[in-house]
Amino acid sequence: MRRMALVFTGVVVVVVAALALSMISHGETDGKQAEQGVWGEPADGLSCSIRANKAVYAPGEDILLDVFLRNDNMMPVKVIRPVIHFSYSGDALPMQVSGPTGLCFYNGPFLEPPPPPSATAWTDLPAKEIIGASSTYSGPIRIVQKYWSMNPGEYVIRLKFERKDNECLQDGQKIPVAGAWTGEATSNTIRIRIAAE
Repeated sequence: MRRMALVFTGVVVVVVAALALSMISHGETDGKQAEQGVWGEPADGLSCSIRANKAVYAPGEDILLDVFLRNDNMMPVKVIRPVIHFSYSGDALPMQVSGPTGLCFYNGPFLEPPPPPSATAWTDLPAKEIIGASSTYSGPIRIVQKYWSMNPGEYVIRLKFERKDNECLQDGQKIPVAGAWTGEATSNTIRIRIAAE
């Protein structure tokens, strides 16, 4: 009897591990499951991950996202702090939202491009370390349903963290940030559902 219990336990562990590996390899989870950590493909050594605070939302409820960056390099990399990067984006983040009728398009307000941030906006992210921005505690990373024409149904969300011209303001002058990461790091995808009223 004990032997059968051990065999059954072993089979359960193998099945659970296979399911978890499958989810990680596809980079797609429900919003809540993403707390375990699923990442997009690295771009020049930087990976991006998004996580939602829950998997089901009421109609009209803002979808709050946490965004994390991970340095997969063996050396530190200089990155702009995510909370500063996203502070001026409003709801028009570089994001892909797909739903029951296909790709959703942003139709909300656009903010004026901000001036370059100060030199303190960048940080050296050590090898294998993570930095992030939580919409719950630090602000602006959210999807406003009406701006994306979202109705009840299932949605898949992916975000792109992109940096092209890294400049900072120093003594009123724009200067390049030496060694700052540039590129496009696409996040994992998450699935959320907007419930019917």
